[in-house]
Amino acid sequence: MTDTMRRIRIGGMKLSDELVQLTILEPAAPGEKLIELLDLLFHGQINVPHLHQGRMGTHMQTSFCIGAEEYEGLQADIERICSVSEESSVQVRRSVGTIALFPHSFDLPFVLDIIRVLAESDI
Repeated sequence: MTDTMRRIRIGGMKLSDELVQLTILEPAAPGEKLIELLDLLFHGQINVPHLHQGRMGTHMQTSFCIGAEEYEGLQADIERICSVSEESSVQVRRSVGTIALFPHSFDLPFVLDIIRVLAESDI
């Protein structure tokens, strides 16, 4: 875990550890690449702290995150699964994170300042 991404809890928000985001665009859900990637992660007992899915035109877009350290250990297998095809695409983004907001105790201007600082730091 890097110093910039260590777990921080500040009045109503929590930053995740450093994550890697994979985004899959396939003509159907669940598509072959998504099934193969999730199978790899589940058999490796890798946590998926964030997953969301939505339609993008005629395709289904699925994004999920895994820990940066877990990604490094599975990178070769993930790259093999994610090889380019005409029907689907996979995008990998490194050094991403999640911010959990807890409305019972957060200060919106402060949270916006934190998001601004993270963006200015390319985090």
